[in-house]
Amino acid sequence: ALTDPHGLFWPFFPIAGWGIGMGMHAVGTSSAMAHKARARERRLERGGAAVRPDRRPGLPAGTGQPANVVVMFTDVVDSTRLTMVIGDEDWTRLRSRYREVINDCYRACRGREVSSSGDGFLARFDRPADAVGCAVEIQTRLQKQRNEYGFAPAVRIGINSGQAIEEGGDVLGTVVNLASRVTASAEPNEILVTESVADALGQRFELV
Repeated sequence: ALTDPHGLFWPFFPIAGWGIGMGMHAVGTSSAMAHKARARERRLERGGAAVRPDRRPGLPAGTGQPANVVVMFTDVVDSTRLTMVIGDEDWTRLRSRYREVINDCYRACRGREVSSSGDGFLARFDRPADAVGCAVEIQTRLQKQRNEYGFAPAVRIGINSGQAIEEGGDVLGTVVNLASRVTASAEPNEILVTESVADALGQRFELV
């Protein structure tokens, strides 16, 4: 786990820095992705390698292509409660601002968004170090927002690597499901990686 020592609990969030003039209570519970609710039972430590091959010729259109990938989920903590407190309009603005932050981090770290669901985003990378670097940058920028403006949403991030199926720009399979479960097991403002990712990082990042 790569942890942010700040901001695990924020009793009140003045949200002025994100263009929303009101506060909220924060509770350390999981949010929107429906498939992750069942998966906080334990931290998981399995995965694979990380290189993206070219598409193989000779397969019909629409056929899933195997590929080695690094996938990263980001998820806003307790977004359902946040939406209820600030309202749909302000939540939409906050989500848009948050999405700008993570997309900027994707570009800086050679990643790209694959899909999104509510407040949850799935991105893919070619190298574990790029994915972890992106995750650290996201948490760093959010912490800077808290320091400067008093608010940024608390976020969980989970990263896994291994073989998945590419289909229509999406990535599918166990490696993605496990990344989602790892994200659900992370604490607020924590980056949690699988063993396969950790083994590929060397000494570049400090792991707990």
